[in-house]
Amino acid sequence: MTHESSLLKFFITVLLTVVVTVASIQLIVPPEPISQQTISLQPASHVKLIVLFDDHPYDNRLKAEHGFSCLVAVDGCTILFDAGGDLEILAENAKALKINFSSIDVLFISHGHSDHIAGLQAVLPQLKEVSSYVPQGAILELVELLSSKGRVYAVLEPTVIGASTASTGVFPYIIAEHALFIRSSKGLIMVVGSAHPGVLEMAKRTIEITQCRIHLLTGGMYLPQWKRESLIALAEDLKSLGVGYIAPLHCSSNELKEALKKVFGDHCLNAGVGFTYEVSAHS
Repeated sequence: MTHESSLLKFFITVLLTVVVTVASIQLIVPPEPISQQTISLQPASHVKLIVLFDDHPYDNRLKAEHGFSCLVAVDGCTILFDAGGDLEILAENAKALKINFSSIDVLFISHGHSDHIAGLQAVLPQLKEVSSYVPQGAILELVELLSSKGRVYAVLEPTVIGASTASTGVFPYIIAEHALFIRSSKGLIMVVGSAHPGVLEMAKRTIEITQCRIHLLTGGMYLPQWKRESLIALAEDLKSLGVGYIAPLHCSSNELKEALKKVFGDHCLNAGVGFTYEVSAHS
């Protein structure tokens, strides 16, 4: 093959790659990021969170397995946050909890790791039309899969989802990840998938863009190989931010849980698959 032929083949390959990529990206509907520095949300009258999939046992009717998913009900709107690491286990746990996936209005995918999206195959066949929120930079296969059920919003900046719910926006890190927060009558409820960019940094941004305190921080808090002293310092920093309650789940290490328990005391909640948390304006 001549040098000119090699160059021609290279440019054709690049052109085809660009065409295919652009065609796939057209499936993504850009969200409307906030124009101001802070997000103003209405306090929800009622918020209920149920963990459907987690590494740690809690409700003995349910099976624990590596991964994370939780259902968040906010004033009549049902959000599925991530979809766990196994479609059969997610389906079995949902059935035991008498949860029908057809009631879901919004899919929120924190990041594209398989232990957060593998269960989608159990969810999608039961869905009607939904809105999906994924971090900008999510794999195209995931976007294409979700687009079969409605609009897919690729989130980069902090983005309002509903009257009381929003995304933090994507954090600068090697893994594109965003988190969900809900304004309740007692403050913010913040749900993180694995918090790869750092749970402290994610909590700080949420407080900055809402000017509200975090009532409950929950989800996976991945901190590999951190020493005990660093974990205690982190727990103290989270408490000094005004985090009221914390419920570590999924990839949160036992060492982190011990540090959080030491600093937060009874406000560090034992949690696992089946854990439920509810806030009502009337209670």
